[in-house]
Amino acid sequence: MKINKIEVNITFLILSLSVFLLNFSNFTPLAIIFGFLLSFFLILLTEKLNLTKYKLTNICLLIISLIILPIYLNKLTYFISNNILKDYSGIVISILLLISSLFLIKKGYHTIIKVVLLSSYFIILILLLGLLSSIYLKIDNFTINILKDNNLFRNTLLYSFLIYYTYFLTYGESSSLVNKKTLLISSCCHLLSYLFIIGILGLTLTNLYEYAYIVIYKKINFLNFIERIEFMFAINYLFCFYYFFLFSFYKVKSILKKVIKKDKLLTLTLVILSIIIFTISIL
Repeated sequence: MKINKIEVNITFLILSLSVFLLNFSNFTPLAIIFGFLLSFFLILLTEKLNLTKYKLTNICLLIISLIILPIYLNKLTYFISNNILKDYSGIVISILLLISSLFLIKKGYHTIIKVVLLSSYFIILILLLGLLSSIYLKIDNFTINILKDNNLFRNTLLYSFLIYYTYFLTYGESSSLVNKKTLLISSCCHLLSYLFIIGILGLTLTNLYEYAYIVIYKKINFLNFIERIEFMFAINYLFCFYYFFLFSFYKVKSILKKVIKKDKLLTLTLVILSIIIFTISIL
């Protein structure tokens, strides 16, 4: 079944949100702005030269994905075991994540996209509820210090690389490309979200908390009706992180599928890779 442009662009927004949230502590307003400009240029260059058709591009994507997968599995497992399933072993959580990923990538790209789209309603709803905490914004928190970045070059490269990689993930088996406006919208959302968090917590507290975006939700108590919404946002985190991991895993499958023609051999290869990814992640 054909994936339309709207589905591709929504998926990109969800995955780019994962990039922003997981690496939030590494970003500053300037890193986001310069990173967007660099990634935008790289994507334009990719489409102009049609780099997606070259084998070298697929080899690079395969290597990058295999490096990213154990890192993301480790961080995802750590997040779940510390914020959602505190009584469960990290090893059990990692195994369940891998099994579910193998099941979904076997179903195909279209199924994965549909799963993302269904949960996008929940993700957007929680983000909108987060606007309730805007009453805690303090103008005094917006100082010139938020523009300081001792590692601006590194953080700019990190942001642009992750956005550029996300672009390739959403390309998948669809002929539709991410709209240029979507690239701009995603980076604008990241920039506004950063300023939103800084405005509520201040620069010091923002740098202190590992998951600053969840902390601001603890402040919400809307007429004693909406409370403890930070747990719901933790689920939001889970969706975003898991989808990035899932699409990275599917990218590995789609590249290997071009080389390994037999389905059984491909499945066996993916299972072996899962064991390797699991082993590296727990180390």
